[in-house]
Amino acid sequence: MRLVTLFAISVAALSPIVAIVVLNALHDGGLRLGIMALFTVVFCMLCSLFTGAKKTELLAASAA
Repeated sequence: MRLVTLFAISVAALSPIVAIVVLNALHDGGLRLGIMALFTVVFCMLCSLFTGAKKTELLAASAA
């Protein structure tokens, strides 16, 4: 298994867990919305980096 593949799998497995833990710790609604937007941008960037997805496919994945 290549190192890049291992890294991509680790990021894919840990990112939802990190998002849940961080959002659960926040109590301010406005800050939560900002952090959710940040997680969405990071998700799109990682998908773009690790996959060959088109812009429309990235938009559909981030909207889901």
